[in-house]
Amino acid sequence: MCSITSGSFHTSELLLKMDNNAANVSRDKEGNTTLHIAARHNEAKVVKLLLDRQCDIGFNNDGQTFFGVAMQHGCGETVMVAVKHNRSL
Repeated sequence: MCSITSGSFHTSELLLKMDNNAANVSRDKEGNTTLHIAARHNEAKVVKLLLDRQCDIGFNNDGQTFFGVAMQHGCGETVMVAVKHNRSL
């Protein structure tokens, strides 16, 4: 998950190519998936990459999907990616 918060799209892409399932099994102590964290940091390119790879869009411990997290944090680019992707709403 470190590559997401440091803003490295290419590193995130490489890690997902190595292990596509890694994004679905990693959660932080708040229950946030890789997708939640990317959404919180408005990493729209990473969010699109994760959605394209059928990443889990489940809930964190607060009952929020990544879309709710993006809305809460005012991450407009990520919200637009989610709306265009249409899988997440």
